Amino acid sequence: MGLTEEQAKENIKKYGFNEIKEKSVPIFVLFLQKFWGPIPWLLEFTGILTFLLKKYPDTVAIFVLLIFNGLVSFWHEL
Repeated sequence: MGLTEEQAKENIKKYGFNEIKEKSVPIFVLFLQKFWGPIPWLLEFTGILTFLLKKYPDTVAIFVLLIFNGLVSFWHEL
């Protein structure tokens, strides 16, 4: 057996519908999340270190790859 229609209406009033509300996250936050984690931190640290060692072509390459990876990952998630 199940609930009567009256019991179901009462439960809907008391508890609401059986649904999960979606959390709305701004797009720029989704994009910035691609640069938060152990691997991006390692690449960011390496990029900063190579900049401080004045190896500018390597610095540019690291940050270009980091940004490219973030863009591709963001595009796939959308």
